[in-house]
Amino acid sequence: MTTPRIRDYTDTGRTTTVEVIVSPAAELVASLFALAADVEDESAVSDPRRQAWVDAAEAALPIDLLDDIRLSGDGADVWLAFGRDPRDGESVDDFIDRMASLDPVEVRRETLKLLLHRAPEEEVEAAAKGENEALDRLEAACGTTLPSGLRRLLEEDTAALRDDRVAVMRRFDEAVFHGGQDVVATLERDAEEKRSLAGRLATADIVEQATNGVTFTPGPDVHTAVLVPSVAIHPWVVITEREGRKAFVYPVSDEHLDADPDAPPMHLVDLFKALGDERRLRILRILAEGPATLKELTARLDLAKSTVFHHLRTLRTAGLVRVVVDDDKEYSLRTGAVPEATDLLDRYLS
Repeated sequence: MTTPRIRDYTDTGRTTTVEVIVSPAAELVASLFALAADVEDESAVSDPRRQAWVDAAEAALPIDLLDDIRLSGDGADVWLAFGRDPRDGESVDDFIDRMASLDPVEVRRETLKLLLHRAPEEEVEAAAKGENEALDRLEAACGTTLPSGLRRLLEEDTAALRDDRVAVMRRFDEAVFHGGQDVVATLERDAEEKRSLAGRLATADIVEQATNGVTFTPGPDVHTAVLVPSVAIHPWVVITEREGRKAFVYPVSDEHLDADPDAPPMHLVDLFKALGDERRLRILRILAEGPATLKELTARLDLAKSTVFHHLRTLRTAGLVRVVVDDDKEYSLRTGAVPEATDLLDRYLS
């Protein structure tokens, strides 16, 4: 046998850069996502600060608008179809105008692809162009049911989804968000901190630190990791990708939210709260042996899957665990996190 003769034309020298942006428009989408997801995930409002934000927003919103934001339940992910292309400094008015000018078929296509993973391309295209029977075939192929409110919009004329969501954005901005003027300064403080890391850390390390443990392994089609700080997104990290740019919308660091100089940083509180539970300590002990999937941890601990997932999210929020985002999420221990907790406590006490 002869050895194969290979000519490799791939760009092995390509580096992935990091970009940190502040976008009132992205914060608008994050706020709408968070309000809608609040219905789907009750544990998300366990943080008192987030609960106060949700309560204030709900109190200021007309009931019909809140229902429209949530698409009568299970409508959080729909908003992500409008937030896949965050732009630095984009105002809310400019963003809404840009959304209003989008091709309505493209909006429907992106929304369906986001909600129905691995859906047949031909059926997505047919549904995007207004074929209602294709919606039934998509649900059957993916073994899921589209949110009822979204289904209603998709069964109307092609532009209904785009126009409805744009109208909701305008009303939400007028009632509550007001162009994001109350949060821009906080977003800027966090963004400056993350930009300062760019000269000292690799892109993957900056992403992991900003997101409290999400591992970023750039693929050949990703040239930029975009970090987008958000006040409203806590406790989630939302990841989207478009044209070689992978965006991570992450919660701003606690120290940029706390106005009381005597208050302990929430990250410090989260760390020791996470460590103060026997089951979470057991999870850390298992992960100290090596990475594990949720299924493996559930079997090892003999606990319900939802319980283990809740504990993992608490550990990740505290920065103790990282997650590799792929087809089968794998969790691992951030070995430097415990020494960081001691240093953080020392700095607070002194």
